[in-house]
Amino acid sequence: MGGEHVILLALGRVEIESQTADAISMADDIRIIAEAFMLSGRPVLSVGEDQNIIFANPAAEELTGFQNRELVGRSWRMIFDQPSILRVEAMIDILSNNTGQQGRQELQLKVTRKTGRFVTTNLTVSVLASLNKKLWLFDLEDLSPILDLQREKELLQEEMGRVSKLADIGRLTGGIAHELNNPLAILQGLTENLIDQAEHGELNSKIALRELKPMEETITRMTRIIQSMMSVARGEEPVMEALPVAELWDRAVLGFQAMNQLKNVTIKSEIDAHHLVTVDSIRIEQIFVNLVKNSLHALEEVPPGHREIRVSSQETNDRILVRFENNGPPIPPRVADSIFTPFFTTKPVGEGMGLGLFLSYNVMKAHGGSLSHENIKPTGVRFILNFPKKRRTFNRTKHRILIVDDEVLFRQMFARKLETMGFVVTMARTGDEALAAFGSGKDYDLLITDLRMPIKDGTHLVEAIRKISSIPIIFVTGYGREGALQRLLDKGIVQGIVQKPFQDEDLVVSVESALKTTISKAG
Repeated sequence: MGGEHVILLALGRVEIESQTADAISMADDIRIIAEAFMLSGRPVLSVGEDQNIIFANPAAEELTGFQNRELVGRSWRMIFDQPSILRVEAMIDILSNNTGQQGRQELQLKVTRKTGRFVTTNLTVSVLASLNKKLWLFDLEDLSPILDLQREKELLQEEMGRVSKLADIGRLTGGIAHELNNPLAILQGLTENLIDQAEHGELNSKIALRELKPMEETITRMTRIIQSMMSVARGEEPVMEALPVAELWDRAVLGFQAMNQLKNVTIKSEIDAHHLVTVDSIRIEQIFVNLVKNSLHALEEVPPGHREIRVSSQETNDRILVRFENNGPPIPPRVADSIFTPFFTTKPVGEGMGLGLFLSYNVMKAHGGSLSHENIKPTGVRFILNFPKKRRTFNRTKHRILIVDDEVLFRQMFARKLETMGFVVTMARTGDEALAAFGSGKDYDLLITDLRMPIKDGTHLVEAIRKISSIPIIFVTGYGREGALQRLLDKGIVQGIVQKPFQDEDLVVSVESALKTTISKAG
């Protein structure tokens, strides 16, 4: 052989080619890479400068379902779904324009097997340049075992949830009894009124209709309560509908008015007629009933003529708040932490089961909301129902987001969150990488960047981006809204600020708001 042969990694196999003496020194390093490539237990593809597959090792054949001869000479794009293709193209563009970086990783890409089934993988793309040729190495990590374990865990948790529900049948039965007590009392009172009027010869069709109408509505409500409770026992999803808060309030208060239970109480309703909540109406209506009942009980200690219940609603960016207030005595600190626990009551024996607030609290949780309470001055109690606002459907699959952050763990976590929400995400570690991504010719719909980064911080990156693009920009920072940062927002140079740590809902609101923004021109 004359000592003038070198082992090269080309066409995915070890080829022996005659080379000049100045190339022989590279032989050992390339031999090691070649052997590792062939023997790797992880799926690995080599891709040439023309973006076509040169070779797939046995593990890659097993992952994709294609044999090596079916892959060679064809574009690597054939084994990925469309969103993953966009992300891999962005990786290659960044690596091509940033010679100082040898590799990048993207999480949870979809590989399309020969059978058409998708396999979730992590992908690391590395550049191998030797003898004036550039190869791309695609190192794939099959996440199927991890995802299978996760699914098994989720199934186990679901099964445990069903077992827990069965164990709660006794509590459910008590809950049904509790929820039916009030409408039964209404029916009893209305029936007694009818009998009394009939016995005294005062009953006519007008009076009968006046009493029978709320009776009919109360019976319908009882039926819905039973159906709702049984659906919980069967693990069925609640039937959700968008309703005005005012309508729910009117339904809830009807029974109390029919029973004349509010005659010594001033009711102040400050509910906005435009406020809608998407709820299981019968369950939320029952929460309103429970809160009115509790208020009436508390107001027994207030002299007649001074008793007051105030109901109001308020809208925020992502929430509808409904407040129930009464001017009764405050909740003592010693019981404040117990009022949402089952069977806890301060009422005399026989007057309460201690389930009303417990059921109300859990219904609000099931709706993605919350129920809380606070004492108010000079005297009184306020209960706050916090409903998530129904968001309109937002098509996220078409939007590509570039994330820039020097902290690898935060960057990956952030990307996973956005990908879970349906966005196509590309990651960059530095401001220079982000500029290289823009220079690659790829279009991005939103830039999310950290403020404090080495070399080129977020403000300098934004300044550079604004010279070439009018893309919406969001700052993510743990430093709060500093003066300079707030000025950028006020001037419309950036379209949002998300402060670390953040809630997912806050992130969604900021991202979708920024994506709707139209910026007139760059700079």
